[in-house]
Amino acid sequence: MIKFYRKIRQKLLSENKFGKYLAYAIGEIVLVVIGILIALYINNRNQIRLFEERTDILMNEVLLDLENLIKASNYQLDFYSNKQIIFDLILNNKLTYDDYSSNKYPNLSTATTWYNGGLKQRMAYDNLTKEINAIPEKYKPVFKDLSLLYSNKFNENYRDLIENMSNENMKKRADKYEWYSYSGSYSENKEMFDYMLNDYLYKNEVKHYATIVNFHIGYILGDKNRAQKSYKEISTLLNKPIDDDIIDYNLDLFKNLVGEWETEMAPGIIVTVYEDKKRLFYKDNIDSIVGQFHIISNKKLINENRVFFTIVNEQDEIVVKQTGGINWKKVK
Repeated sequence: MIKFYRKIRQKLLSENKFGKYLAYAIGEIVLVVIGILIALYINNRNQIRLFEERTDILMNEVLLDLENLIKASNYQLDFYSNKQIIFDLILNNKLTYDDYSSNKYPNLSTATTWYNGGLKQRMAYDNLTKEINAIPEKYKPVFKDLSLLYSNKFNENYRDLIENMSNENMKKRADKYEWYSYSGSYSENKEMFDYMLNDYLYKNEVKHYATIVNFHIGYILGDKNRAQKSYKEISTLLNKPIDDDIIDYNLDLFKNLVGEWETEMAPGIIVTVYEDKKRLFYKDNIDSIVGQFHIISNKKLINENRVFFTIVNEQDEIVVKQTGGINWKKVK
């Protein structure tokens, strides 16, 4: 092909057709440039395709980490919902000696020493950040949301704080109280029960611990909400189905809760629970301020004020028990 073009140029020169030669040479250059541009375009498209394929792989790994984070958050919130019941009983002097000795409430004696620590799995996100400059444009908004989630350290900081407090509380008891090493039956550890029922310093310890836990609950819920937002965005970009359990959508639960509710503790107040875009909201008939419920399990909810709600069935009637001893019953 090159020899063919060379012969044409030589013929034009030998015939003194310089103008035609020049036009031909320019045309040949243009064709070469066009060929180069086409090759670059194809190569660029191939690079983009490879980057997208690589990003899709990383995003699938991030998606799995987000699912695990959401599930771990629900587990932590469920753990703390049980803690809050115990805190309320202790701080409001609702417990008796028999409550401790019979072990009526599991983990009652470890209210300030037993903790649940969860870690964000971030390897997939860290791998993604290493290739930030090659990430296709369509993923950039999602990356910003992920950055907010993984750069927020409050959840981990409070988890570490609670772990340290729990260990310090155990050490304090080991250093100060003979009953700590009691090896007999738990139900006969009378000195420990007396300490937990009557010692004001223990009540102060519980109050402080409960306050820190309450802050931690807020940060866990915040991480969960951000993880759910990113999960939905990434699933959509990857054309993957969205798992309703991951985004707190439970059709049967919603059907049971949607309606009007009242409590004997606040006569005249009616709370309306309703669904909107697969989310569960509520408002009362006093100020109409809208709040949102977040599902922990098929029997537990939490609102944005960090108040827990447990769904129970009493005599074929659904009752929602709010932390603090408030029971809600459905009006209609």
